[in-house]
Amino acid sequence: MNCPNCGTSNNVGSKFCIRCGQSLEGVQVSTEQPIQSSETSSQEVSSQPINNTPIQNENNFQTNVAPQQPMNTNAAPAAKVSFMGYFFIILAVILKPFTAFKEELNKFNSFKNSAIMSLIVSGVGTLINLITTMLNSVMVKSYDWSSGGYKTTWTWENLKEIKYLEVVGKNFLIYLGVIVAIAVVYYIASLIVKKQTNFSRLLGISAIAVAPMLVCSLVLSPLLALIWAELAMPITLIGAIYTIVLVYEGMNNEVLVEGNAKYYFNLVCLSILGIAAYYLYMKLFMSSISGGLEDIMDLFG
Repeated sequence: MNCPNCGTSNNVGSKFCIRCGQSLEGVQVSTEQPIQSSETSSQEVSSQPINNTPIQNENNFQTNVAPQQPMNTNAAPAAKVSFMGYFFIILAVILKPFTAFKEELNKFNSFKNSAIMSLIVSGVGTLINLITTMLNSVMVKSYDWSSGGYKTTWTWENLKEIKYLEVVGKNFLIYLGVIVAIAVVYYIASLIVKKQTNFSRLLGISAIAVAPMLVCSLVLSPLLALIWAELAMPITLIGAIYTIVLVYEGMNNEVLVEGNAKYYFNLVCLSILGIAAYYLYMKLFMSSISGGLEDIMDLFG
């Protein structure tokens, strides 16, 4: 016990302080432990290892006490594709469709990437079509009776007569509509056969598959027609067939239909798309013919 006068520690039961002689009668023995500072106690607690062993409560139920795990912040982000990356994806699929679809299709889990691919393919097709329209407008062919052949003259004033908004808007909607229509038909068909699919991936497949048809019909066909006119139609047909092959291959990798049902599934989807394309083409073809007849009537009227 401690002396109340000088604070010297004395043996329990002593009557007088061994230092100052103060009477220790009536002094109570202190059993309290010295209070540690909060800083020291917190350091000791933090330095102790965490025990993950079960703790048994008073009802004899064991409870596992484990340290709180942090949230997982390393989740894989959505795949980002650069602007030129979309063109490399199209080129890879055209050259190696079987392997490229399996490697590149995961980039279209995000609807954003699929939408950008669709807009790029539709925009490039529209731009090429606009350039072709402008060239056909200014390049006027006329028969030269003196030489007995056709003569080409460049009439730049014809550029003013082109309805640019109509040409751009109509072609862009047609190309984008074809891409979306392929994805929608296969998506609805996959729901009917009870196959779970991702619409954004189907949209990405459709956009990539349409690219060969646009390249053949808008680029290769006009260029080869300058060399030999009879090459224009076969090249366009080859592009359409290759598009069908890419649609078939890509959709089979995504919509997993097995056995004979796979062929019937694709037959129905491609037939619906083919019939819709035929009626759309005939409508546009007839409208162009009627427009040409009106121009002829204006000339004679």
